[in-house]
Amino acid sequence: MIVGSTSAIWFILAQLAPMVLISSAFLASGDVLTETLWGGVPIITHLAITSVIMPLAAQASSGAVYSAIEGLPPRDFGAIAARCIRVAPRSLAIGAPLAAVLALILASAFGLTPEGTVALLAYVGVNFVFAAAISFAYVVRSTPIIVSSWAAFALGLAIGPTLWWLAATLAAVVCIFALVIVAWRQPKESDRLPSMFTAVKHSARGVLDALPLWSIPYLVLVSNPAETSMGTLFLGILPALMLYQLYFSLVASPMWTELHLFRLELERATLTDAVDIDLPLRRVARFGRMVLLLGAIIGMSIAVILAGLDFETFSIAIPLAAASIAGTIVIAESTRMIAVTGSWAVSAVGVFGPLTFLIVWPISGEHAALWAFALISTVIGVALATTNARLWRDLRYELFWRKAARA
Repeated sequence: MIVGSTSAIWFILAQLAPMVLISSAFLASGDVLTETLWGGVPIITHLAITSVIMPLAAQASSGAVYSAIEGLPPRDFGAIAARCIRVAPRSLAIGAPLAAVLALILASAFGLTPEGTVALLAYVGVNFVFAAAISFAYVVRSTPIIVSSWAAFALGLAIGPTLWWLAATLAAVVCIFALVIVAWRQPKESDRLPSMFTAVKHSARGVLDALPLWSIPYLVLVSNPAETSMGTLFLGILPALMLYQLYFSLVASPMWTELHLFRLELERATLTDAVDIDLPLRRVARFGRMVLLLGAIIGMSIAVILAGLDFETFSIAIPLAAASIAGTIVIAESTRMIAVTGSWAVSAVGVFGPLTFLIVWPISGEHAALWAFALISTVIGVALATTNARLWRDLRYELFWRKAARA
């Protein structure tokens, strides 16, 4: 089956596919990628720049997708695939400007020539098409599509390292082929897509939600392009990436399901019956706090161990881990608050970490800026967690009686 397993464990493991597969490709052709130029710039530099742009640009493009599939049954893969195809032009149009702006900023930081800048924009463009095409796989949590597309990307790097367009093109073809096959027998729909304004709103919220984590590698590369080791950079944020995947696969997904069921039961229940129907949600909340706490402890421990093995190489791993883990906690807690209150204004807290970095970096350097990012994110995370604890004490009031009183 093309869509395949949507198991949380398999989906989490699929997130490791890019790292494992691309690392294997580098073993086969890393030297050629370093020596081959595209627009006067080593292809490996294009790849490094693109790797920190795509997570944010993909959030912008996927916002249109998520706004378009709202209300569709989560297991109706054909309908979701067909809707993804319909919304593709809008998705590309919304995400492309952000990808271009982020690329131009990094081109300036790297001091690229006009020729190198145009080459970078072309490289980012091809990879952005892949990032947009793989949205469907992440929406339906399809391990086979995710792994096979990244395998195609790695294959392109390994067999054609001098062909700058090959890896992303092969990966995009795999994603588009899977999307078309899944949507093949779906009848043509007449439903109108949400307005462009709604799609842009979803995209803006998606980018804001991602900033506490995915702005970090981008900011580090902008602040010190010549000396940043991409390997050390992604090793430093890897614990946070794993924590993010664990939380949203094992905690957030069940939480949203339980919240939906809770709302339905609350509408039908009597006052006496309503006393205990939020118990599953309380268990999910407790489990979520445990995942975040243990993940933060384990992640920081890994960073300390790396720094202990080679402090000169991995010293930045500790502030990187601190900033990215604190940012992940901000994302988790803000998402939990939005799930209850429905207020997307909470997403605005995502700007404070990057702003703090940009204020501190020119004065004290990137290490101090990362620690400042970690500190402000920790403060915000604690404030959100405290507010969530209050909100979740009586979900019946927050989800039903508060709204009933305002009606």
